Amino acid sequence: MLKKIRNYFLIIGFCIILLVPSVGGLFVKPDVSVENRGLTPFPEWSEVKMLNAYESYLTDRIAFRAPMIQLSSFADYSLFRQSLVPNVLIGKNGQLFYNEKNELIDTNEYLQGKSKVPEDWLDAIVDAQNDIQAAMDERGIHYMIVIAPTKQAVYSEDLPEFYQNAEGYDTPKNQIVERLRRDTNIEILDALIDEKSIHPVYLKTDSHWNYYGSFRGYEEIIGQLQKTFPDLPLLSRDMFTYSEEPEYRQNLSNMLSLGN
Repeated sequence: MLKKIRNYFLIIGFCIILLVPSVGGLFVKPDVSVENRGLTPFPEWSEVKMLNAYESYLTDRIAFRAPMIQLSSFADYSLFRQSLVPNVLIGKNGQLFYNEKNELIDTNEYLQGKSKVPEDWLDAIVDAQNDIQAAMDERGIHYMIVIAPTKQAVYSEDLPEFYQNAEGYDTPKNQIVERLRRDTNIEILDALIDEKSIHPVYLKTDSHWNYYGSFRGYEEIIGQLQKTFPDLPLLSRDMFTYSEEPEYRQNLSNMLSLGN
């Protein structure tokens, strides 16, 4: 008798688990912000893939979807150190890296030093930059190319072991800069941010500079321009007040649906 009652309770509990997200969707406001996108609109009957669109519409409106996705993503990240998003690499010391991949660049090959920029692409870059410099010269405008370092370049020691590479590998950036310096007279600042020995220069969960990194970049740019414009003022760090506070919902943590 007790076993039969227990089975009934199990069946009822199982049905409740299935029904709560669906029925709850009628009362709980849908939220897909943790996935960094908008809600799927109600499909038009004329759509060829109407059934798939309708499924997506209903799925977005399942109650408690956002916290369940966030909990699953957090478990994958914290317990298994796995990224379910191909565009995000999970590195060491809590660092996340943006893993770009398109027809122009493959970060996997870039990090392993396997990317070779085709000669016709280099020719096109040189021609375009010479045209830009000529147009700037006609207008009396000083033209300088500033190359900001990637997070992978600054924190290469925190990349996953698979992407660790020997010193001096030939990156697309190096190939382009070498060609520009050979075939143009354009001033090029290949900024090397050494600030990380004093302060972190990138947010751990983001692919952008933090305030320390951006100010160091500013100092490099103004310092280079002062060679041509000696009267150009350089603001001092003493003029600013720095405060370190936690920052949430950065672009890479958003892509992993980690929330805060």
